[in-house]
Amino acid sequence: PRKRKLEDEFGLDPADLEVPARRNQPAPDRGTLGYEERRLRNNQAVRRSRQRVRERQDWMREQIDQLQERNRSLESRLVYLNETIDSLRELIERQPTEENERRLVDIEQEFSAYQERHRLRLQQQQDQGQASRALSAASRRQVTAANTAESRAGVDGGGGGAGGSSRPDIPEPNQDALDLMLQEMLRENPQLELTGGGQPSRPAAPPPPQWMPPTTPAPACNSCVVAWPVSKAMRRSDYRRCRYRHLRPLHRRRRRRHRQLSKTAAGRPVR
Repeated sequence: PRKRKLEDEFGLDPADLEVPARRNQPAPDRGTLGYEERRLRNNQAVRRSRQRVRERQDWMREQIDQLQERNRSLESRLVYLNETIDSLRELIERQPTEENERRLVDIEQEFSAYQERHRLRLQQQQDQGQASRALSAASRRQVTAANTAESRAGVDGGGGGAGGSSRPDIPEPNQDALDLMLQEMLRENPQLELTGGGQPSRPAAPPPPQWMPPTTPAPACNSCVVAWPVSKAMRRSDYRRCRYRHLRPLHRRRRRRHRQLSKTAAGRPVR
């Protein structure tokens, strides 16, 4: 197929491409000069090849020794790293346990201290309650004894009244003087009314007014009340006279926008 391709594509003759085979030259006869030269060349070639092989073997031995040395160093380092990893793993596994144990011990100590404080507080409260109950019972007994002694002393002493009471006699009020004073008060203030018991009542509240005055002053221009626009003269005068900030003199474009907003607020379509 290759020959056919060469013939078809390039138009070459395969016979022209064939290289003639090299013919082996006959070995020279022993004892001639050519034989000796050929033998010497062969021996030198063998020596050179053996030397190259020997150098190659020495280089390979050196490479093997270096690689073995490096391998030993890497193995020793790997052993060291493995030991370090194991020690760190043990430390990591042991540290939380020790920390948890310390925390448990601290919690137990705090709980025992809290129980002791709670017990002391309860004991103190109980002691205070007993003391207060004893004090209240003693004070109640003292107060009862004092009241009993006072009542006995009042009954035995005879007091200043008919029933033996020690309170002083209250004089009876003068009804004529009270009536005269009430008549003078009604004469001075006719809005007072007498209740069923004959005592003056509180003055009645005034009726609410029908019209309340405005709390804010009336606007000073029609633009605050009437929708825009009214007239140019009124607008200008309103700009000059109005007290409110939204009708202060503005730029022409801002004035036009203000008019549009006022029309929209008044329900008129904006042109």
